Amino acid sequence: MQKSDLIDLEAAQRALLIDEPTILELVQQLLYDKDHYTAPLKSSLAQRDWKNLIAYAHRLKGSANNLRIHGLGEPALYLEKAAEQKQSEVCREQIYLIEERFSTIRELVDRD
Repeated sequence: MQKSDLIDLEAAQRALLIDEPTILELVQQLLYDKDHYTAPLKSSLAQRDWKNLIAYAHRLKGSANNLRIHGLGEPALYLEKAAEQKQSEVCREQIYLIEERFSTIRELVDRD
């Protein structure tokens, strides 16, 4: 998997009107804050707190989509929809995928 499969830096530059190094700094900050996103997702699911799970998934979706990180935005969208329908197993799968994508994207960004 390549960085371009998960992040569209050019689209982020056009949308946010900032340069690539600044976009990469923002991406790295999001990656650094991984636990601020994933811990509440897991906790909310464990407690079956659907309202908060939806809110945290929506927050991640927005952050990722603003930076055009499709590798995180898409599973966050699926998580949000699954939480709305209280589909525990689908939520668990999407949270696992989100954690996996955080790691993959971090490796790709650190490598470049």
